[in-house]
Amino acid sequence: MHTWIIYDISLDKAISYQLKEKGRRFIAASTLPALAGYLNIKLDTLKEKVKNRQYLQFYIPKPNGEKRRIETPCQDLKSLQGQLNQQFQAAYFTVCNAAAAGPHQKSHIAHQTS
Repeated sequence: MHTWIIYDISLDKAISYQLKEKGRRFIAASTLPALAGYLNIKLDTLKEKVKNRQYLQFYIPKPNGEKRRIETPCQDLKSLQGQLNQQFQAAYFTVCNAAAAGPHQKSHIAHQTS
């Protein structure tokens, strides 16, 4: 974990800088071993999650009387997907421009600190 000392820059700029650095490190993890290291997961564990995706399957009724199949990931897989989602958003933050969030608006990912 890094300790950041901020003198003359605003908190938004500091968070933006942290997200951009996080995104750059994620993009640099271009191999499965590098990604496992970046996510702080054992390589064998990551390979197992990729290979054996475990989903719970259930059905809910549709308005027309048919049934809709729903598949939800098991907790371990859902946790990994959440981690990857945060990393992808940080990586996107390194390349998106201000127009992506609209005029005078902040990107929703600019407020993530993990």
